[in-house]
Amino acid sequence: MKDWERYYLKAEINGRDILFYASPDGEAWIAMCTPLDFGTLSDEYGGKLGFTGSYAALCAQDLDQQAKKAYFDYFEYKAAGE
Repeated sequence: MKDWERYYLKAEINGRDILFYASPDGEAWIAMCTPLDFGTLSDEYGGKLGFTGSYAALCAQDLDQQAKKAYFDYFEYKAAGE
């Protein structure tokens, strides 16, 4: 994956399960994990006094301290059935 020119990312939510995917072309998708509990992304997880539920956003972190930048072309949210 390090040789991909572009990275396409998506997450699919089914009930409480969320599954993350990556693709070099937006056509052939590779699952990046097994289904995870979507409820852990809520600010109400763990007994906190939150009220907004789960969120979706883009974020990039330079975990190897390579000082690389991330550029996002777009973010699209589709509700089930759209």
